[in-house]
Amino acid sequence: GNVVEMIALESLPVSSKDDAKIYLLIQELIDGQSLEKLLALHKKKNLLMNPVLVGFTLYKAALALDEAHNLKSSTGKKLNLVHRSLSPSNILYNDKAGIIKLSDFGMATLDDQDLSADKLRGKPSYMAPEQFQHRNFACTDMWALGVIGYEALTGFLPYQVSGNTLSGAVERLIAQSHFDLRSPAEILSTKDTTFPIKILSDVIMICLKPDVHKRTTADEFQHKLASEYLYASGLGP
Repeated sequence: GNVVEMIALESLPVSSKDDAKIYLLIQELIDGQSLEKLLALHKKKNLLMNPVLVGFTLYKAALALDEAHNLKSSTGKKLNLVHRSLSPSNILYNDKAGIIKLSDFGMATLDDQDLSADKLRGKPSYMAPEQFQHRNFACTDMWALGVIGYEALTGFLPYQVSGNTLSGAVERLIAQSHFDLRSPAEILSTKDTTFPIKILSDVIMICLKPDVHKRTTADEFQHKLASEYLYASGLGP
């Protein structure tokens, strides 16, 4: 599959004095590096990622999200699973086998009952606007995928959001949301690129729509990338 396999969940006692435990999530080993490290390497050398690699990476991530978003229980009921903490560190490359997988579904949730009032879960820069209101949907993951794609293509984040509290992150996001966000295609229009990126840029911008109902689904995202960006140019997975 396109999701890193979770092998086991083990619990260990913290001490012999109480019942407190720590939990260890054992996952499939991916022999390679994360997109986070790959982006850092490119930034260090003042380079941008190859648009083809960006497109293929997003395509594989969308396949993984589509798989998770449509996961069903043993009775056939849709679980409405949301990753909600998607970032470049969750996208892993197996360098030898050429495989890309999505990891860290440990924070994935079926509901939001465990969220405290002013505590952030996940990385603020990749969080969708609705997450600051303690709401998570499948399209919440698509916002994060859009941010990842935007960063991978342009070399910087669409919004500079940071902080450890909900209120602080919201203030930063609102302050920047008053400005029109330039698309990757506009930013790279003066760059020397040998591969057209408008289709990729357009689908990324659809992911970054504040209105959750206007964002693309993971299934729509991967189909559009495959048919109009990868396969159409002879670069199909």
